[in-house]
Amino acid sequence: LTNDTPTIQQEIAAHHVSNSVGAIINILQQAETGDIISQCELFDDMMHRDAHIAGEMRKRKLAVAQLEWSLTPSRDAMAREKKDVANFEIMLKDSISFDTLIYEMCDAIGKGFSAHDIEWGRNDKGLWIPKKLNFRPQRWFTLDYETRQEIRLRNNKDAYGEPLIDNGWIIHNHSSQTMGFVAQQGLLRELALPYIFKNFAIKNWLRFTELYAVPIIVLFHHEKDEIKKIALKNAIQSIGKSGVALFEGGTQDDLKTVDAARGEGQGFQALIDWCEGSISKSVLGGTLTSQTGKNGNYATANIHNDVRLQIRDYDARQIAETLTEQLLGAINRVNGLNIRAKFTFDTSEPEDLALFADAIPKLVAVGMKISPEYLHEKLKIPLAKDGEQILGTKLNELSGLYTKAGLSMDLMPIKFTPEQQVIEDLADKLLENTPIGFTNEQLQNVIKAAKSPDDLEQRLAVLMQDCDFAQFSKTLERSLFAADILGYANA
Repeated sequence: LTNDTPTIQQEIAAHHVSNSVGAIINILQQAETGDIISQCELFDDMMHRDAHIAGEMRKRKLAVAQLEWSLTPSRDAMAREKKDVANFEIMLKDSISFDTLIYEMCDAIGKGFSAHDIEWGRNDKGLWIPKKLNFRPQRWFTLDYETRQEIRLRNNKDAYGEPLIDNGWIIHNHSSQTMGFVAQQGLLRELALPYIFKNFAIKNWLRFTELYAVPIIVLFHHEKDEIKKIALKNAIQSIGKSGVALFEGGTQDDLKTVDAARGEGQGFQALIDWCEGSISKSVLGGTLTSQTGKNGNYATANIHNDVRLQIRDYDARQIAETLTEQLLGAINRVNGLNIRAKFTFDTSEPEDLALFADAIPKLVAVGMKISPEYLHEKLKIPLAKDGEQILGTKLNELSGLYTKAGLSMDLMPIKFTPEQQVIEDLADKLLENTPIGFTNEQLQNVIKAAKSPDDLEQRLAVLMQDCDFAQFSKTLERSLFAADILGYANA
């Protein structure tokens, strides 16, 4: 398409903004017959004239545009084919601005479809790839008469336009409704009436403010001369504009200021709030993601956020299907390739790192087999590549040294402060000198063998069945007393 294309020459020179309910309904009905031009103009007006609609639609677009994407090979792909797909993905990311492309494709969420014409060019390997993807406004298109599903390019010859060139376009049809033609799919259709109601409320609220928010100045006079009456009126108007007025001669006329701030504008505010609330619910699935309600709370906000993520994932899946068929498919067809892959958006959320750090060791301890790849995927932490430095702890380093020396981790020395070491030595000495019926090693073995607190209790009962509890209690009291004193002295 160039500036000489008839479509561009047909740009709307006489377009008038729709400002009534009747006009809006006529436009929507006209679109259902296949003539979508006026509806596309209406949608553009809504996006340009209503900041709330534009802001909510922008949130929904950005939610998808910021997602990471990749090419997923076919399930039965071999290692060589997977490598080819990975290299092809890199080539696409280097050639096409996908952030812009995906954001523009999301325009179909509100308007039913989006259109990009493809400018092909050869890369350094001789492959035909899209060098540029040009977004084209929806008002450049129309629908066929028979099915009202085929998007066609407008021209000066045919009322229903001309067919699009094969492999020359990316046409994303976005289904925001479960039924209906292309003209009925746009989310902005259901926002049309709240949009016009809100504009009605704002327009009348401005009139109300102009009338009631400014004090009214009234002059009671006895002047008969029409010229002097006009001069008095102009003087009073000057008071409202500049705060200065000049009256000729003396007069006993009575000049008063009437306090007119008695009107109530809450009705207009309530209508505007209802319209904006309806728009937010339609676009984002709730209002707490866009504004703070007086009845909002943390739990409700979490529910609304879950709904928002479900909407985002649904939008992303539709765009991924279009890119797979119309971008990757077109590259395959133009070059005679057979790249078996599909676009996939990463819609997973990073898991709670603290929760995983606590749960994973416990799950592994009971025998669950968990792969490192799964954990990296859940925590959104990429696997380290060959040659990259890997973070580790001093415990891991000591473990490696002891393993090389043929020693067990159980024999690793534990460093204590001098005060802590006193307690350790005292405990060992007391256990050695107290006839409690079992050794320190036996006690450690029982603790290690226990599978639960209840199991430990039963094992200790068996171990201590011949124990002198009186002597054991006295020994324990002395140990705790000594530890308490050292704690007060050195903490």
